[in-house]
Amino acid sequence: MGEEPPVPAAPDAAETTAAKGATETAAADEAQEAKETEGDAAGSAGDEPVRVAGHTFPNRDGVHAYVRSLQEALVDNEPLSSEDALFMFHLTSFLPNFESKLTAPCVGFKYGPHGNGGLKCFFYAALRWHSGERQC
Repeated sequence: MGEEPPVPAAPDAAETTAAKGATETAAADEAQEAKETEGDAAGSAGDEPVRVAGHTFPNRDGVHAYVRSLQEALVDNEPLSSEDALFMFHLTSFLPNFESKLTAPCVGFKYGPHGNGGLKCFFYAALRWHSGERQC
């Protein structure tokens, strides 16, 4: 047979410490760069124009202001107009797992109190079929 390959010499403590320090420094640098990139992305994402159902807003704050003005103008427990309902449908389509939550055809939205706590929210009105009859 042949000769066995030579066994590399074990690094001394100084080399191990230097390599460990370099690795930790590189990891810290990468983490800092990732943090800065996330910060840049988060800051720039809020400044980009947003389009929802044909409306163009200068940024996410514009969308928020529009929804607030919509909430102030709506009458409790009354269906939203077709235009406002279309806007809300498109806005809710941005929610995580929207498709899996959409279990029945949407027939509209309303805004009003939820429970006894005074909290108000938007309600999704779905078309349900029960015993061959349509129900909302």
